[in-house]
Amino acid sequence: MKRLWARLKAIDALVVDSLFALAVLIPTLAGMTAEAPPNNPTPVDALAIGLTLVGVGTIAVRRRNPLAALLVCIAATAVYSLRDYIENGLAIAVLITLYTAATLIPRRQWLLAYAAIAAFLVLIVLIRPDDLNASQLVGNLALFGIAAVFGDSNATRRQATSALEARAEMLERNQLFEAGRAVAEERVRVARHLPDVVARA
Repeated sequence: MKRLWARLKAIDALVVDSLFALAVLIPTLAGMTAEAPPNNPTPVDALAIGLTLVGVGTIAVRRRNPLAALLVCIAATAVYSLRDYIENGLAIAVLITLYTAATLIPRRQWLLAYAAIAAFLVLIVLIRPDDLNASQLVGNLALFGIAAVFGDSNATRRQATSALEARAEMLERNQLFEAGRAVAEERVRVARHLPDVVARA
């Protein structure tokens, strides 16, 4: 089991994230082939597919450039939604990139991104209340907020773990230094008393 875990950890993050993006993309594109409901009059076209590829594709690079991936994903999702295409899995991509961003970037940056998501959802409620009502708005804000808070708490836990590891490493270095100094002092003491021992012999 340990060997398997070591091999998995050795795989490049881009490869793992690309496979993850593909796993999200396949059902997302499949859902777009369904017949659009009456409240989604815009038929799926090349732009819809392109926006979906870009939005979900950000999952593949989210750990390399988390803020850029999140902003691009939000923009692609916003354009897709404003064009009134059939609902697909782009919101899942936003959740994933938001969680990752909250894990890897400063809190102020992901909070601004969350504010942009909230502002866009409020805009949708105002211009298309049939697509998103007030109760759904609250649910969506809570869902995105939970993803961000989990990511942020994960970052805090990682920082605490790193601090503990650094402290343990420093204590170990100090112990080695003290042990080395004790050995050196003992050698000096023995060297000082050695002439007396030889003289008595």
